Amino acid sequence: MTIQPDTKLSKEYTKLLSRREELSKQETSLKREYTTLLRKMVSLMTVLQELEDVDALADQSFSPVLLSKIPELEEYQHMLLQLDGMDSERIEIPDNLAESYSLYRNSSMLYKDA
Repeated sequence: MTIQPDTKLSKEYTKLLSRREELSKQETSLKREYTTLLRKMVSLMTVLQELEDVDALADQSFSPVLLSKIPELEEYQHMLLQLDGMDSERIEIPDNLAESYSLYRNSSMLYKDA
């Protein structure tokens, strides 16, 4: 009878190890997909910057018509204007976004750099 709890524990331990391995593989896959998405975004942003005048886009804000329809955007517009005026080193990244931000900063943008 003492053998049963041990086998039960070993089966549970094996299940947990298997689950951990599965989650680890999923994390790796998600990081790879995230990097691919970042590369596509950078490519798209590069194309858009070539098509549009970057200085004209930087000066744009939400239109008064849009702000009258969605007054909540005014707060976001104010925050965006504040961020535009700040040094990028002075911007604090919240704890819940720190891992995503570091993953973004450390991702190579070209496949050959990976």
